[in-house]
Amino acid sequence: MGKGKKRKNKNNSNAVQKKLKFEQGTSNEVNQPNGGKHDLVVIDEVGNSDDEVYEDVKADPKLLEDSRDEGIQAAGSSTEKLDERGLESTDSGCSSDVNGLSETPSYKTQEENSRERGNNDVIELSEDDEDEDSVFVINDKHKYKHPEGPHPVLDPTIFDRIREYKAKFPKAFQHFEYQIDQHFIDNVQKDLTFWWKMEVRKNLLNVINQQFPGANLVVVGSTINGCGAMCSDMDLCCIIKDRFTNAASSERGFAIKCLRKMQKLFYRNRHAIKLDKLLVINAKVPILRITFLHPFEGLEVDLNVNNTAGINNSHLLHYYSRIDDRLPSLCLLIKHWAKKNGIGEAMSGTFNSYSLILLCIHFLQVAVQPPILPNLQECHAARFEYTEDVARLTVFDDLPPNYPDPRLNTSTVGELLIAFFDYYSKFDFENWAISIRRATVFPRAELADNNYRFKMYIEEPYDGLNTARCVTQPEKFELIMDAFKEARNAFLGKFRPNLRRIQVGKVFGGSD
Repeated sequence: MGKGKKRKNKNNSNAVQKKLKFEQGTSNEVNQPNGGKHDLVVIDEVGNSDDEVYEDVKADPKLLEDSRDEGIQAAGSSTEKLDERGLESTDSGCSSDVNGLSETPSYKTQEENSRERGNNDVIELSEDDEDEDSVFVINDKHKYKHPEGPHPVLDPTIFDRIREYKAKFPKAFQHFEYQIDQHFIDNVQKDLTFWWKMEVRKNLLNVINQQFPGANLVVVGSTINGCGAMCSDMDLCCIIKDRFTNAASSERGFAIKCLRKMQKLFYRNRHAIKLDKLLVINAKVPILRITFLHPFEGLEVDLNVNNTAGINNSHLLHYYSRIDDRLPSLCLLIKHWAKKNGIGEAMSGTFNSYSLILLCIHFLQVAVQPPILPNLQECHAARFEYTEDVARLTVFDDLPPNYPDPRLNTSTVGELLIAFFDYYSKFDFENWAISIRRATVFPRAELADNNYRFKMYIEEPYDGLNTARCVTQPEKFELIMDAFKEARNAFLGKFRPNLRRIQVGKVFGGSD
């Protein structure tokens, strides 16, 4: 992959539609096989906490057939759970079929670029390469503060030092870049996986339309934002408009009521849609978590109701990922690294996937010169303004390039990865907040006083809330900063560069 290239989508078939549109549609009747019994695992929220998750219990089918809207009260031990997107929910009633979710980003460019490198010599690590005294240990004297003004300043010497490091180990760095290319090719979501997920979405929508005619099931999150891995689960937003107001209600109670109805509806159709488990999670954004039997075994679906913020931010991230291939490649690396180092799980009080992507976008907007990513909410303001009318949002379009060519910055993904760790290992999270909406950092003093209960503030580009709001414990923040520092220290010393130094193996989510 090396230097960034602008992705161009190739449409060679009329069967591949270009746009994701949210249009009125109907669904086919679901044929339900008779006979057979399957014990579905069902969970529902109890208690008063908005952020509690309860262990699953075996469901009583008789209760599931009950007409009570309240659903099943399942008791169990609780563990804290925060929504991975960290967004507010919205409610509604009426909906439509999602047509056009048929084209995925073309990753042929990345694969071809990687193959063109040829067979590089594999550089194995040896104990002789490692000299602990050579590690550049970051302490307070190395931490720089962002100066007054609208933009942060990257350590001006970092890319010079990276170039020196690269010149010192040219063959090893070449192999390092090859590892990065292969990591992307091996882990990025393929077209076949996308179509497999779309089959699941279609099956679920057919069932939902039995009780909610015209409901719209929109794909959000990593499946559509261009930064998803092969092992990524699927997030869905069900748009249901209130029959009295014909608007998507933003009331949380409406969302929970709809999810309970869907829970019972899916159970009645469990054989037709190959369901394994159903779990209602009473998080800030309530979701119905669904797992499946063969042939969809291994896929986990999180379904929310009327969280239009999630649709808007997925739309925005989708277009950021199309500007330059270095963003999705860097995002996959960072998500893999975070997972392996214990800082990529919101439930444990660290980063969610959304926050990690925002960190990558911010870095490529303001921490490299010339910038690789523009501020899309500024240069395409009309297209990326927040809207409740999700029917007007489309994906896989070619945006007018009214921003600087990202190829003016010739840094490779390997160089950017090292600089990324350097940037955030020194970042003053206590005093500065990160914003891709402004394409800058801004003082946390501008926020409400209670924002300081969070150890860092990463602004959601539409509602302005903190996507890193689960990071509240000092020990978790320290764990995160230590991981940044250790990753930065894995390079620029006397050892050769290698992804294994930051615990990133070949396959994301598989055995390393």
